[in-house]
This record gives sequence, structure tokens and C-alpha cells, in this order.
Amino acid sequence: MLVIKPYGRTQTSVTADKSRQRLWLPRTLSENAKAVAQLSSETDFLVAQWISVIDKIIKKPKQKSTDTKGKPTKLQYQAREFIGAAALEHLRHVTPPVDTKTWKWKLHPYAITDPPSPPKN
Repeated sequence: MLVIKPYGRTQTSVTADKSRQRLWLPRTLSENAKAVAQLSSETDFLVAQWISVIDKIIKKPKQKSTDTKGKPTKLQYQAREFIGAAALEHLRHVTPPVDTKTWKWKLHPYAITDPPSPPKN
């Protein structure tokens, strides 16, 4: 997958007196536009970006939590499912289409077969 570095790259070279010099190699706008156009057509990249945004809004359950044992609460599961369904609907218009099975696995990566039951109090 292509990594976009909008501010360019640095390259270290050895000068005539054997010292090292770091050079900045800026990117042009046309290079950035080509990279964005290429990535916007890659389904895996789009899925990763959307899942990353969902993870920032609603965190995945902690694997080492003693309260939930790595499983989501009912509210957490429902919220991720709701936002995930909206994002997947938006991605249905992408070519090539997003695989629903892969999307579900990325949205709910924890080992769970059924939605969680409410916590016992």
C-alpha cells in the first residue's frame, strides 16, 4: 500500500568530506493527487480508513479487561454496528465493492458469535 508523505521525504547522503548530510525532497501537488487517486480506488485502504475512524469514535473493548473479558458491552456493540452500517452503506457505491464478510470482521474483531447480553448487576 502506498504511504503518502505530503511534506516530502528526507534522504541522507555522504558528502566529499565523509560527513552525512540530510536532504529534503519535497513532493509536488501532482504526485500527491496521483497518490490520492490511486488509493481512493483501493478497497482495502478505504475499509482501513473507515474502520480507523469508527475506532476513534467507539473504542474496541480492551482484551485484558477483567470486567468484559475482551467482549463488548451491549451498548458498545450496538453503537459500532449502527455506525458501521452507515459507513458500509456509503461504501456500497465504491468500485470494486466492499466485501461484507471482511467488513464485519474488521468492525467486530473480537471473538464473538452473538451480540452480547446486558451486563449483570
